[in-house]
Amino acid sequence: MSNISVYPSIRSRVTRRPTRWSCTSEPVICRRCYQVWEDGDPAYRVACRGCGAGIGSPCRRPRGGNERVCHQRDTDALRQGLFEPCEGLSWDGRHDKPLPLYGGPVARACPVITGSPVNAEPGGISAEASADGRTQSPQIEKPWAA
Repeated sequence: MSNISVYPSIRSRVTRRPTRWSCTSEPVICRRCYQVWEDGDPAYRVACRGCGAGIGSPCRRPRGGNERVCHQRDTDALRQGLFEPCEGLSWDGRHDKPLPLYGGPVARACPVITGSPVNAEPGGISAEASADGRTQSPQIEKPWAA
């Protein structure tokens, strides 16, 4: 007998989920009001009722998008007084504070399932970020202004 099958091999395609690495105690900046938290997002000091993530762990929604905390976690942290509502343009007072994402493992980091690109460098906020949190626009060459 041979090991050759008459039927083609049907293997389920295993798609790899995009994984980044993040440390919840790294500094984060709200992209609406430019508030900075040097010790990481205060929402990670409470467990998440939305996805079940523990204290200090990133949210773990199965479809990704885990670079941001769940709404329930943000709301609980706000109610506990861990931070003030965002004064920037926000209909619900939530800060826009995505996790710093690294392309590979770094110290004290854990894997995060997300499709977002790498946005940080080891050791803190990305080099492109200015002191007030705003990113600098690239310099445009203006030949007519010479």
